[in-house]
Amino acid sequence: VFVYEEEVDGQWIQKFTNGALYVPVGFRTVYSEAPVWSEFSPIYQGELKELTTDEGLTFSYITGENLATLVKGDINLLRNKDLIIPSQIEADGRMRYVKSIAKGAFRYAQVKSLVIEPGIEIIEDEIFWNANSSYWKNLIIPEGLTTIGESAFRYCYSLKCLELPSTLTTIKDNAFGSDNRIKRVVVHMELPCTINDNMFDETVFASATLFVPIGSKEAYKNAAVWQNFSAIVILGDVDGDGDVDQKDIDAIADHITGNTPPDFDENAADINGDDKVNATDIAMIVNIINNTK
Repeated sequence: VFVYEEEVDGQWIQKFTNGALYVPVGFRTVYSEAPVWSEFSPIYQGELKELTTDEGLTFSYITGENLATLVKGDINLLRNKDLIIPSQIEADGRMRYVKSIAKGAFRYAQVKSLVIEPGIEIIEDEIFWNANSSYWKNLIIPEGLTTIGESAFRYCYSLKCLELPSTLTTIKDNAFGSDNRIKRVVVHMELPCTINDNMFDETVFASATLFVPIGSKEAYKNAAVWQNFSAIVILGDVDGDGDVDQKDIDAIADHITGNTPPDFDENAADINGDDKVNATDIAMIVNIINNTK
């Protein structure tokens, strides 16, 4: 009843549907133990409903579950606005955890800025495809997120700074393709995940700086595609000794007072990417040091 045919190596084979099953609240165990019905994955309890907020964000949720998905945004309401994607919403008197953003949710959205709250785990394909805006220059992907879909941020020409979390394991094709103004890519993954060479435009590899965690520089220099970056730097390693410590703080302090050391790396010292080296960067470098202890 629930099979479909798919061609594999020239032969048609039957596969069980990859669709979800929705059952009455309280009956998930019954269905998960029943012949054939148990083959569905996932099995949800309750009805599938939608909620649209005053900000123009539409979420889908299941009445008997705690999860929700951000389905789409109203690009007219969001034009030139600061967009915050929440990790929780309240629907039917119950908190729902937003774990994913659906495919194409914000195509062509001209937002002023974007904040994705920690808790989102999956960004599907093409969510911000061609969502270009002269205002939107910085993109920070929060900790906890594991997957960035295909062409998720493709044609976002105004992006200049990109920050990727330590939890990221999958970045699909053209995720940041044609975003050729990117000058700064900060990664917090100690080990580089596998990417294809179309993840970034060729000009990004040539002109952008890749900032990596302490102890990870050699791994990125030897990793396929990541090694294409012409500049790979440890964020905060101002003196280039491969570590981030008090000497780097002292070097920034000297630079601020006009006594710049000869081996000073201004790129590594600009921790927050605002094209300035100041006391804010000292505070941030202290956090880097404390987080490595």
